[in-house]
Amino acid sequence: MSGWRYIVCPVEFNNDSNRFQVDCEPSELFQLQDYTLPSALESFTGWTTVRLYPFQIHSIALSSFASIMGPFGGFFASGFKRAFKIKDFANTIPVALWTGSTASTSWPHVLTSTLPASSGKHTAMVCSYVV
Repeated sequence: MSGWRYIVCPVEFNNDSNRFQVDCEPSELFQLQDYTLPSALESFTGWTTVRLYPFQIHSIALSSFASIMGPFGGFFASGFKRAFKIKDFANTIPVALWTGSTASTSWPHVLTSTLPASSGKHTAMVCSYVV
């Protein structure tokens, strides 16, 4: 998707042609670059370099962090509910946010446990694109 300028560049309205237009050179975050793999990964994969977009490194870092830290939000919420003998958070958190089933009530805990790290990464990525 990063090959489409509508995704990576700001869209502006042109009053003369009465159309939206995209006219920019994509940031370095959205241009393919070669990266040398560490020797441990090189021996495992057999590759010496990989071609990635820099934003993919951000995505790998965020997804790795979320997959490792996310379950701890659920563990914390489970311990909190057990300590206060609460069956679920249906009465404490507005019902408009979710329906009350286990699957739909566990995702907010995962998001809130990873939010501090992800917001900083997102801000850094957006700022580097704008500059």
